[in-house]
Amino acid sequence: MLISAAAVILSHSTADDVFTEACKLAIDLDNDKWISRLDLDSKVSLRLLKDKGATGVFAEELQRYKARLALAQP
Repeated sequence: MLISAAAVILSHSTADDVFTEACKLAIDLDNDKWISRLDLDSKVSLRLLKDKGATGVFAEELQRYKARLALAQP
C-alpha cells in the first residue's frame, strides 16, 4: 500500500511538472491568448508604457505569470 501511495504522489508531481512546462511553452508560442489571464486592472506607469510599449509591457507581465506558475507547484 505504501508503494502505491508513493507512486500516486510521484505521478501527480510529474504530471504537475509536465502541465506547467506545457503552459509556459503555450505562453511563449501565443502570447495573445494568455493576456486574459493577467490582471488587466493593474496599474502601469506612463514611463514604462513609453519605454516598452504595450507589447513589451504585456510580454513582461506574461514572464511574471510564467514565473508564478513555476512557484505554484507543490
